[in-house]
Amino acid sequence: MFTNQLSMCFLLLFADPEGEHRFLIQKHQQYLQAIHSLEVEVKAAISEDGGHTWKLLALITWRKDGPRHRFNKKLYAYASPTGQGLTERKETQEFYTDANESRELWTPLPSISEPLSPNNKYGHVRAAIGDPSEWIGNHGPPAWLFFTADQMFSLVELDRLASSKRLLRNANIDGRELVGIEVTNPRTGWVVTAYLDPLRSYAIASREMRTPPLTEAEAAIAGVQKVMEWREVKPGIPFPMHVRSSSSDQPARILDVRVLSLRLNEPVAEELFAINFPRGAKVRNGKSGEVYIWGENEPARTFANQDEFLQWEREQMGYGPGRTLTGFVLANGALLTLVVAIVLVRRRYTRRAFAA
Repeated sequence: MFTNQLSMCFLLLFADPEGEHRFLIQKHQQYLQAIHSLEVEVKAAISEDGGHTWKLLALITWRKDGPRHRFNKKLYAYASPTGQGLTERKETQEFYTDANESRELWTPLPSISEPLSPNNKYGHVRAAIGDPSEWIGNHGPPAWLFFTADQMFSLVELDRLASSKRLLRNANIDGRELVGIEVTNPRTGWVVTAYLDPLRSYAIASREMRTPPLTEAEAAIAGVQKVMEWREVKPGIPFPMHVRSSSSDQPARILDVRVLSLRLNEPVAEELFAINFPRGAKVRNGKSGEVYIWGENEPARTFANQDEFLQWEREQMGYGPGRTLTGFVLANGALLTLVVAIVLVRRRYTRRAFAA
């Protein structure tokens, strides 16, 4: 700890801002590189009314071994990004990624009120194979926790994309002296400030996101994440055990993430990284555009694209080659019209017969 403080003091006195900036990112990378593997169970709760009432959002297990990551998430509610409130959405989500490929599988959680049909066991299963670069930002809610603890969410990539950057020295947050790195994302215009704690191996202790400035005034703060509790699991490796994220909405939406159990830098069983799609599931390949009907650990049938799959699916439903669902409806509508016309004509002749 004393060495970190001494190095920081030296840079503040003698180094140029660019050198100080590189030093901070390097120290943060060293913290991340010290976390080789982990198994962590996380509980996420959400409040839509500023913390007065809470609802269980998800239970997540995250496993990491080098570049491999495996998530198992039981989702109990879904928070609308447009602020329309919470909706029930009970399902199990499984995600896997390595340096080359990602896999995703969503399965509804069976319940007494909404059992899965025995004849359509996988009818509501969604499965996909994709590119790891598109996978990273899609798997909250504890993404802020992962940003703190893993290379995928390090400052290096954020800094590489930055159109502008600056240092915020001696920032005092909750009574602690932190140093901030502020960068602007050129794609979105958002300003992100990460506050590093020199006394905790330069781990990220807080982060702010601000909207693009629409006027000359300072951009409005859109969200703040703070580590509420740390634990030094291994010597020199503090880990965030409780993280709280709040929005600038009124009332504020608050996400509360707590670690239930944690194993750090211990062997992770190889079989825990496997995701096997169920037989008969439809699997979309986001990289090639292909669609599969899954067999025994591999595609049993491959379609070049979604249209080819839909054509096959219509044939399986009895619509025949080249016949669309719309055509089926129109054909039956025409038949129904003909039947109604015949009935009306027969009634007319019947009435005439009675009148005679």
